[in-house]
Amino acid sequence: MRIPSITCIGLIGLITTIFAITLPTVAAETGAAGLWEGQIYFTNTEAKIELQIQPSVDHPSGALILPGRNGQGLPLEKLAITGSNISFEINNGRAVAGFKGTINPDGKTIRGDFVQAGQTFVFELNRKLGELTAKAPGAGKDFPKQ
Repeated sequence: MRIPSITCIGLIGLITTIFAITLPTVAAETGAAGLWEGQIYFTNTEAKIELQIQPSVDHPSGALILPGRNGQGLPLEKLAITGSNISFEINNGRAVAGFKGTINPDGKTIRGDFVQAGQTFVFELNRKLGELTAKAPGAGKDFPKQ
């Protein structure tokens, strides 16, 4: 039985529309996934940090590793990835700090603002190859190598 060409064209158009709507969302939600390392630039010093984001379309998660914590990561709270924008909070038990940044179009850097106790500082992260190592809820132990 021959399928009318108008039906085939309509089906192809529908499939194309579905991919056009869903693919950017999936890419945006997983584009931040992976390992990132860099620093927060304070007034007179820098602090090294490592960000680990577990890939997930529905609910990305991860951890931030700070110096002096023996590889222990602080879980990311309120993690939101929308397009090239990323934001999250960390809580070290004494204070909450917020990060709001933008993923560079080439996908290799994140740059933004770190806010704690009413003060704002710049942070910058570079994508790193490797596996997640943080021991924090949601940090993912079997993160694939890139």
